[in-house]
Amino acid sequence: MPERVGEYRSISGLRIDTSKIENARVFRPMGWEVALIVSEELKARIERIGNTGVYFNRVTGPHASNEG
Repeated sequence: MPERVGEYRSISGLRIDTSKIENARVFRPMGWEVALIVSEELKARIERIGNTGVYFNRVTGPHASNEG
């Protein structure tokens, strides 16, 4: 699709810098209408109510720096 040239088709190994999201519990990566990123707390609540049709992938923090 010409209007999507230069955009991501998929994301693998997504890492979040938690110092830049402040107190956000849920947010969406720019340009992605389907994917949502939720906090562990919100994920646990969704699982507790027995919601079906939700698929979770773990997102981790930034890579540790190699500088000592």
